[in-house]
Amino acid sequence: MQEKTLGAQKGVKLEKSIEYLTYFMILLFYTGKVFQIFTVLIDILFITLLYIRKDRMFFIKHKKLLIGFTVFFAYLVIQSMFAHDVGAALGNAIGMIRFVILFFALWYIFNTAEKIRKLMYSVITIIVVLFIDSAYQYVKGVDLFGHPLFQNLRLTAWDTKAKLGSFVAVLSGAAVASLFIIKQKWISLVAILMLVLMVFFSGSKGPVVYLVGSVVTVLLFSKAYRKYVLPILLLFSLVLGTVVLTNEKIAKRFEQFKHPLSAQNTSSRNQIYAASVEMLKSHPLLGIGSRNYREVFPSYYQPIYEQKQVKTYSDKKYINNPPLHTHSMLLSFLLNWGVLGTLLFFYILYMIYKEYIRGNEVALLTSIGLFYCIAPFNFGNTIARSQWQFYIFLTLAFVVIFGSYKRLQETEKECHEIS
Repeated sequence: MQEKTLGAQKGVKLEKSIEYLTYFMILLFYTGKVFQIFTVLIDILFITLLYIRKDRMFFIKHKKLLIGFTVFFAYLVIQSMFAHDVGAALGNAIGMIRFVILFFALWYIFNTAEKIRKLMYSVITIIVVLFIDSAYQYVKGVDLFGHPLFQNLRLTAWDTKAKLGSFVAVLSGAAVASLFIIKQKWISLVAILMLVLMVFFSGSKGPVVYLVGSVVTVLLFSKAYRKYVLPILLLFSLVLGTVVLTNEKIAKRFEQFKHPLSAQNTSSRNQIYAASVEMLKSHPLLGIGSRNYREVFPSYYQPIYEQKQVKTYSDKKYINNPPLHTHSMLLSFLLNWGVLGTLLFFYILYMIYKEYIRGNEVALLTSIGLFYCIAPFNFGNTIARSQWQFYIFLTLAFVVIFGSYKRLQETEKECHEIS
């Protein structure tokens, strides 16, 4: 009896530790490699918690998903054996397991309405902090830590590179979900406005496209909120127009939207896409393996380069300096995991959609962040990056956590009335 009591006490302490580590992770996830440290800590504590509690219900409840992820990772391990750099592919596949454990850990811990509200306030807090820093950098040219604008134009968010747009992936869906979780709606509206202003004043074209595309796509799937698509597009147009009229440098950058297929916009990417298509033709089912793109690129690009009679600067620069990734999320999935791996992964997402998102408007709107991460019109990131894998599984956790808020709130209310 005493052992059970001690075990229960340890379980409560572990649960509290994971909860507060998560708050700190949300507040600091955008700084360097901090997200990896927090992920490992949370994973270790979560596995220990399950061991102490001997919680079989967890495995019963998530049996289908656990089997799905097991099959998926077994496939990635086998697929890695056929990659050019087996170690890189295998390491990336095994490394992604920590983010899947993180996903289940957060889902397990944030199981009350009160915890979910606290989690939401941590998201709102970091939006406010980033906005203050971004606004200061936009006006002064340097952020609060002295980091200058990237290329004298783009906001950096406490970094030396223009990474602000990436953080929007994590924050956007949660910010919209806050409208249904926080009682003070004005706080949610202010946070959403701050997020939108940061994106449009960031000086980067990509985040604007990804955010607008994700919001519109998700709203079109929503029966209750698809009527807001046109007003939101008008609002985004108004904000973009204001930015363009008030900042000449950003205006020049956004002028490229007038001619999306012009040489100025595509000259640096045509070579990448041409070589990527050839890779996909050669390895359609299994792909080339994660983190193998730069290694494999020269052998596919060299024949394309030699066939060109007139060689431009863009043609020549990739001969000695291969690109890091495909600059296309769709090609990234297909090349890193192959058609088979991509289908397996999206089948897992479909299982989550069918069980926890379909018919749940809050979960659906929260998935704006997830869609931002995996949308085919995202041309700035790759599934092979550990940080982007972290973003995908964190936004997926937000979807199931915030999507469960109303149900938990109603259940707790009923229990309170009974007692």
